[in-house]
Amino acid sequence: MHEKLLHRLGDLLAHRRDAGSRGTSGSGPDGFRLDQAMVGEFSAGTLGPGEQARLAQEVARLMPHSWDLPNKPEEALHQLVAHLGGQDELIRWLDGYPGLPQVTARIYLCSWPVLCPLGRGEGHH
Repeated sequence: MHEKLLHRLGDLLAHRRDAGSRGTSGSGPDGFRLDQAMVGEFSAGTLGPGEQARLAQEVARLMPHSWDLPNKPEEALHQLVAHLGGQDELIRWLDGYPGLPQVTARIYLCSWPVLCPLGRGEGHH
């Protein structure tokens, strides 16, 4: 049930077009990318707030395809998740950005209520 819901919502999220999006040409995971330089700067703590919001947008676009990404975006996503401290923290981080990142985080939260305890009195951004 959850996989069917996630698949449908993932398709909707994947085909959504944002005016300022980068690297979203194509309709499948091969058309998506994750800016490795931004991930590196984020991990180093040198990425500015505006760029962090753009990174959150890119991550939100990739998440529905995380199981079948090409190697480079998958490695960058793993680096980001490791820097944040795991999947739960990734969801919390995305939830801190309005729009697609927050919607994506809440969709995943609804499908992983035990794994992602967002909003259970624990602080988040």
